[in-house]
Amino acid sequence: MLPQSYLGQIIVPKSFCVKAYDVFTKFDKDKIGTLQIEEFKKFLSLGISDEAEQESIFKVLDFNDSNEIDFRTFLIGSWPK
Repeated sequence: MLPQSYLGQIIVPKSFCVKAYDVFTKFDKDKIGTLQIEEFKKFLSLGISDEAEQESIFKVLDFNDSNEIDFRTFLIGSWPK
C-alpha cells in the first residue's frame, strides 16, 4: 500500500502513484525501500534492453550519488512526459 506521506507531497494522480508504488515494491527485492542499480535495470529491461542506456538513466535519477533510488525519485522518473 502506498504510504500516506507521499500523497500530500507529490502532484500526480493518486491512481498513478498507487500503480507506480506497486511496480516499485515488486522490483525492490530486498524490501529496504530503495532500488539499487541491478533492481532498477530489471525494471528497465521491460522496455530498454541496452545496458549502457539503463545505467545512464539510473545515473540521472541517482542525483545524490547514493547508488539507490527511492520511491519519490522513481515516481518522478516514471511520470509520462
